[in-house]
Amino acid sequence: MSEVITADKVKEEMDLARADVVSCEKEIQSIKSKIRELGSTAVAPDEANPNSLELVVLKVEGLPEAAKPSFILQLSSPVEEDIISKLFDPLDESAEGSVATFAGVEISTATLTISAKDMDIPLGVSVPQDVASLCHIKDVMKAQDEYVQEFSVAFSPEGAETAAEQVAETETAAQESKTSEAADAENEGEKAESKPTESATEPAAAEPATEPATEPAAEPTTAPATEPVVEPICRATFRAKYKPSPKDQREELYDLLNKASQKKSKALDRLRKSATMVSRLAPSSTTITAPSARTKSVQKGFLNKGKKPSKMMQWYNRNFGPGSMIRAVVPAVKNYVIFAVAVGFFHFKGQFLALPAPV
Repeated sequence: MSEVITADKVKEEMDLARADVVSCEKEIQSIKSKIRELGSTAVAPDEANPNSLELVVLKVEGLPEAAKPSFILQLSSPVEEDIISKLFDPLDESAEGSVATFAGVEISTATLTISAKDMDIPLGVSVPQDVASLCHIKDVMKAQDEYVQEFSVAFSPEGAETAAEQVAETETAAQESKTSEAADAENEGEKAESKPTESATEPAAAEPATEPATEPAAEPTTAPATEPVVEPICRATFRAKYKPSPKDQREELYDLLNKASQKKSKALDRLRKSATMVSRLAPSSTTITAPSARTKSVQKGFLNKGKKPSKMMQWYNRNFGPGSMIRAVVPAVKNYVIFAVAVGFFHFKGQFLALPAPV
């Protein structure tokens, strides 16, 4: 049964939409005030306060104790490279070779690739890591000076990751082909069942149409055998310390501002539709009284109960009042009067305006 829409329900929806608009407006104002707190680029240029990303290695798994691993970190934007040759020591956080620092990182586009070595022996390469996942500002309205995150990286021989991706793509393609063929067979069965029963009176004409449905479906071709995925040689746990710049915070705030503006636009649209619906339902759902039967709770002029004006006041209002003839004629005639006076003055007293003779 269809739900009956009443004026009360529509008014309730309108109140909710109005509350959403108010909350969105408050959120937008708070975001704008936060942007003003960060200051403009003219006062503090972004180049003077770049962001920074510090990476350290906490532990390495899968290597013998005598191994001395080192890690080469390659950043794509900007194109930089740094080496970590020691594990992180909490007692000496600034030890040489234990920290890799990158400044002015393009968070939205940069990727990080790490290569592992044991002395001079290459161990493997990691999958390119998206820097945006390491430099995420959780709550931009309560921004912190730095954000710390730990992540694990697996190192495999060069080319192993490509083989693994090829195996995954082959398996996915085979699974999609099986699913599509099964769906086609099911659709053909449904079409055969939905044919009208009138075709049963002509068996000679119906038999050729049903023959293709009886043919067995072609078996899907199996994907060629692929090499098994190579297990990673070792794993390392990294810690990323991200210090956002005012530019990064502004970008996050602008994204949040766009989302809040879209949310407010949707709430305004709901409010407009609800108001239109209320105006449509009001005449049919409420009892309307005749205009003559309505009584005003406050009568006109209840504060100033005027008395009957005197004869002198009546004469003044008739001759010089706002509705009198003089008040209506003077604004239209004054320009002509001024023009006539000026012409008469120039004609009879023009000598006063003459310039003295040259000496």
